[in-house]
Amino acid sequence: MNFFTRLFAGGSSVLGVDIGSSAVKIVELSKKGSRAKLETYGELSLGPYAALQIGRATSLEAARLSEALRDILAEAKARSTRCGVAVPLSSSLVRTVEMPALGKELVYAVPLEARKYIPVPIGEVSLEWVALPAEGVSLETPLPGKRLPILIAAIHNDALTKFESVIKASGLESSFYEIEAFSAVRSSAPAEKGAYLLCDLGAGASKFYFVNGGIIQSTYIVSRGSQDITLSLSTSLGITVNEAEKLKRTAGLVRGAGPEHVEEIISLVLIHIFGEASKAIESFEKKNGVKIQKIIFAGGGALLKDLIPLAGRSFEVSVELANPFSRVESPAFVAEVLRTVGPAFAVAVGAALRRLEED
Repeated sequence: MNFFTRLFAGGSSVLGVDIGSSAVKIVELSKKGSRAKLETYGELSLGPYAALQIGRATSLEAARLSEALRDILAEAKARSTRCGVAVPLSSSLVRTVEMPALGKELVYAVPLEARKYIPVPIGEVSLEWVALPAEGVSLETPLPGKRLPILIAAIHNDALTKFESVIKASGLESSFYEIEAFSAVRSSAPAEKGAYLLCDLGAGASKFYFVNGGIIQSTYIVSRGSQDITLSLSTSLGITVNEAEKLKRTAGLVRGAGPEHVEEIISLVLIHIFGEASKAIESFEKKNGVKIQKIIFAGGGALLKDLIPLAGRSFEVSVELANPFSRVESPAFVAEVLRTVGPAFAVAVGAALRRLEED
């Protein structure tokens, strides 16, 4: 369990809630003029709630999730009950498709087109879409021969029902449920324009978010994450999962910081993930005619020591860690801590920022 007491004695505030497979994270923000101000934040591992080790991915029922959420709210001394919630990408779909420029008729055409890409009946998902900017194309007037990129986002209704139950049982009120990709990009997008990849290294999976012009274009999931590093260490070194998790967090990829072969074992998992990322980048660049300029790493797996040097040797573009807390005001004495833990809170910060904008 990691948590910090309240940093400010703030007034009206809001929460961003990120319920992942291995941990639940919350960030509480308030407004200070035109800036967001950090009130408190916290993280709680979900493994023990499923009788598993810390760091393990879980699949908890709503009642256990709400228990964990209530616990971290209390530990972090969160005051607000108003929140925004991020929904896991595994329970959703994000895709960009091209459609004829039908003007106002798109309202009827997009749901029909979306059926081709959603693997369940359209009535089982909540569907949203937005037309992406395209030169010389209007949303009001049909333009024969012209095509328009459409971003489709769908969340499975069962997942929404589950998260609504968790939030209600935790005493919170959420004004929205959004796919975690949008939360992460909101908090961690670079200031400069161009195309980049936000790589969210989770416990059970790694998620790739391709962004161009500040807008998500596509997403991709690889079913390997930081949990696989722990399990590989446990198997290869003949140690318990708890010992392997601790070794991963303390030694990471730092040369000589752990037993022999630790770096090699960890690197093998990461190189597989990086290889999948490289293939996804190649496909994205070929399809969209743009070059990825930067890779940004977020998620709990991005906290691995010396991750960036290995990533720098694996990709031909610049790599860096997400720094979501740079978007909010906080005391100087916690600045270094926030930079260190920041990548793990990209989703929670992004959800909180959107909720704060609604006030």
